[in-house]
Amino acid sequence: MKSIAILMLAAAGAFGAEQKLFNGKDLSGWARIPRHEGAPANEQPGIDIQDGLLVSRPDAPEDDAINKGIEVQIDESGDEYHCTGVLYSWTQAKARPYKPAGEWNTLEITMKGSRTTVKLNGVLVTDYDGVSPVPPKKSRYEPDRGPRPDMGYIAIQHHGGNATVWFKEIVLIK
Repeated sequence: MKSIAILMLAAAGAFGAEQKLFNGKDLSGWARIPRHEGAPANEQPGIDIQDGLLVSRPDAPEDDAINKGIEVQIDESGDEYHCTGVLYSWTQAKARPYKPAGEWNTLEITMKGSRTTVKLNGVLVTDYDGVSPVPPKKSRYEPDRGPRPDMGYIAIQHHGGNATVWFKEIVLIK
């Protein structure tokens, strides 16, 4: 089964300046997390290009990036705190407008200061102010609780399960 997603990111500031983060041809502008450099072939990050799409395969090793940023979930198999469009285990879904595997889903992630909003297929799923209390951490694989930086990297991660995730039109709007 394959999961399919389109991802658009918006950063705080004057909107309108669009920067494509994925050119549909190669991984120009993307970098591996330093711990992945020199990793054995069977532990290389599972990102490659196929038919003009960025493909994330379920063979990349885990690392600690989840505790240094905000993770927007792309997986519809969990509960209201572990589904597409939520801040993973931090926010409860306001809606679940996910299209089934085989159809494109569009995620629009907007970050202004500490506020993060996420729309899935045009429907608001998350609106988090960055300071309101979140549920306690229940499992070791959930992100640590606490403040996050206002600036950082944009990353694509795949872990768990056998699904392949396809991305296209990854755009930063400043």
